[in-house]
Amino acid sequence: MAEFWSEVEAAGTPLVEPDPAGDPDHAVVTFLWRGTPATRSVLVLPNKVIDPRTPSDNLMAHLPGTDVWHWSLRMRRDWRASYALCVDEPAGAAGEPVAGGPAGGEPVGETPAGGAPVVAQAQAPAVEPAGTAVEPAPTVTAMAPAVTASPVAAVRPAAPRTAQGVAAPAPSDPGYLPWLRGQGRPDPRNPHTLPRRWGGAPQSVVRLPNAPGEADWQPRADVPRGTVTLHTVRSAALGNERRVWVYTPATTSPTQPPAPAPASGASATPAPAGPESATPLPVLVLFDGEMWQPELGVATLLDNLIADGRLPPLVALLPDALDSDTRWSELACNDRFVDFLTDDLLPWAAARWPLTTDPARTVLAGQSLGGLLATYAAVRAPHRFGNALSQSGSFWWPDGPAGEWLTSLVAGTPADPAHPVRCWLSAGEQEWVLLPANRRLPELLRAQGYSAQYREFNGGHDYLCWRTELADGLVDLLGTG
Repeated sequence: MAEFWSEVEAAGTPLVEPDPAGDPDHAVVTFLWRGTPATRSVLVLPNKVIDPRTPSDNLMAHLPGTDVWHWSLRMRRDWRASYALCVDEPAGAAGEPVAGGPAGGEPVGETPAGGAPVVAQAQAPAVEPAGTAVEPAPTVTAMAPAVTASPVAAVRPAAPRTAQGVAAPAPSDPGYLPWLRGQGRPDPRNPHTLPRRWGGAPQSVVRLPNAPGEADWQPRADVPRGTVTLHTVRSAALGNERRVWVYTPATTSPTQPPAPAPASGASATPAPAGPESATPLPVLVLFDGEMWQPELGVATLLDNLIADGRLPPLVALLPDALDSDTRWSELACNDRFVDFLTDDLLPWAAARWPLTTDPARTVLAGQSLGGLLATYAAVRAPHRFGNALSQSGSFWWPDGPAGEWLTSLVAGTPADPAHPVRCWLSAGEQEWVLLPANRRLPELLRAQGYSAQYREFNGGHDYLCWRTELADGLVDLLGTG
């Protein structure tokens, strides 16, 4: 066993092997856990690659007489996902950190299930809002890995205890799998991780060989770096205040000197004195700023795209979502939040930086509920927002008989020829509950005179996928090529 685990340590996990059927476009992905005598179960949660009706299908198998636990699936070679391993064994038995709380990296609580917060991967239920067809869950082929090992003694106790000293439920208990989903932790043999939304242990990442690359997200020494500043903006429309991260490019205009010292994350650098003599810059408003800049470092992406000439110099405004409940309230087609954007945020920013007022050079971008709001705001206020970038938009909203409310609104709202709107939408092939609504809306947008581009990627409801999708969408909407 020592030799086997030494090879695994050297290779890293999960293991990626050729498709036994010989299909060059597919591979077998094997997740591993080195168990202890106390290990009872290990559940693998790749983002959205689970059928919530039968979550037990994602349980690892134990190779009898060894400390090897394994779970394999066959996926196309352009697949990528964040994932967690949910382990039932006493905390610290394997010497690994326990993440605590739900596993997975998508925005919490965004599922067509009456607004109830989700558990684990934010997996949506097996039904969509009333009146919509339900597609089958993605097909996952379970496979046994080629693992051979010498036997070792393994006697597992009936009731291990959690880190808090509380007895775990028995595997036969109806609440066992929901409890197990909450025991997520990173894969200890995978060095590739992604920050987790609103804190917690990072998520592990699997990226197959043909998945889109992330070179645009890597800092480059030869690229001038823009500046990120952190501010507090009060909203009269919403009656609250929030942090807003502001990205300004390395050179704000041909008539202005380069920005002050480069920043990593938020800095205390003061804003420019005024926009009077500057060339107006395009504007990106990217929701969930607390994730995109402090955790993911979107400034690096913007620096690289601008330096390569794929984007013009622009200013990005990244408002904080505050918390899950507020996010639900504000991003679900809330007119007061649209008023915050038009009457509070943009005027506040225009008084400090040289911003365009041209809707054709203004982009709203968001994911999940953020994608819903970005598209709604462009339909409601095309005179101000000429571009909507939606990633995995929650177009099913709201739950129940009034589902897909925005689609119904678009059906009665033809595009304004004086204020054209471009919509760039994408969704993951594994998002089998969101896909029907995401496929319907672009067709209707085009029928109503809006420009709508739609595509699907091999992934789930996942910041890992949204990173590259964001770059592609911005280049298509604002690119200089």
